Amino acid sequence: MAGSLSEIISNSYLISENRNAVEQLTLKSKLASLGEHTADILHEVANPLQTVLYGMDAIRLHIDDSNVEEANRQIDLIEKSVEKVMAIFNAMRTMMATGREHPVKLTVGALIDDISLLIGVKLKRLEIELQFGEGLKEAEIFCIKSNTCQVLFNLINNAADAITGLKEKWIRVEFCNTPTHHQISIVDSGAGIGAEVAEHLFEPFFSTRKDQGVTGLGLSLCKKTIESQAGTLTYDSSKPNTTFVILLPKSLK
Repeated sequence: MAGSLSEIISNSYLISENRNAVEQLTLKSKLASLGEHTADILHEVANPLQTVLYGMDAIRLHIDDSNVEEANRQIDLIEKSVEKVMAIFNAMRTMMATGREHPVKLTVGALIDDISLLIGVKLKRLEIELQFGEGLKEAEIFCIKSNTCQVLFNLINNAADAITGLKEKWIRVEFCNTPTHHQISIVDSGAGIGAEVAEHLFEPFFSTRKDQGVTGLGLSLCKKTIESQAGTLTYDSSKPNTTFVILLPKSLK
C-alpha cells in the first residue's frame, strides 16, 4: 500500500507541475500576443482619451455661453469614449485571465467584440476584412471565456500574418451546431497549408517563421487550451481556403 500511495503522490505532483508549466507557457503566450499589439492598443486608448480632453474644454466653453444642448452633446461623447476605454481594458483583462474560471454560456459576439478591440487596428492597417457568418454573433456557446478568447485571437492574428501579402485579404469566422458540439471555424483567403507543414502544425516549437522571432508555441498551446475544455482544434485540409476548426462540447459532464 505504501508503494501505491507513494506512486499516487508522485503522479499527483507531476500532474500539478505539468499544469503549472502549461499555465506559465500560456501566460507568456498571452503576454507576447498583447505585446505585439501594444502600439495598436495604445492608439485605440489614446483616441477616446483625446476626445475626453477636447470634450471637457468644449463643455467649459459652452457652459460659459449657456449652451446647454452642446454641453450635453459633449458629455455624451465623453461617456462613449470612457466606455470604449473601459471595454479595451476589460478585453485585455479577459485575455490575461488564468483560465481557471468555470465554463459559462455566452455569445460568440461577446468574444469577437473583445478580440476586435485588440486586433481591429492591425486588421484595418493591413486592409484585411473581418467577416462573420450568418447568426455568428448571436450564437451561444458553453466555454471558458478567457481561454477561448485567447485561442480565437491567436487564430485570427495568425491568419492576418499569413495573408498580408495576398491581393485578396479577408478572414471569416463561421459558426454551426452539431448534435453534441459547437463548431467555430476561422477561414482566411489563403489557399491552404502544404501537407508537409500541416503535419507539424500543432507540434511544440514548430514554426515556419522562427527567423522572425516566432517560437512556435502558439498553435500547440491553442490546441491544449481547447482540449482542456474537452474540445478539439484541427486544421481542415479539405477546404479550398485555410481553415481551422474549433469544436467545443455543448456541456461539460
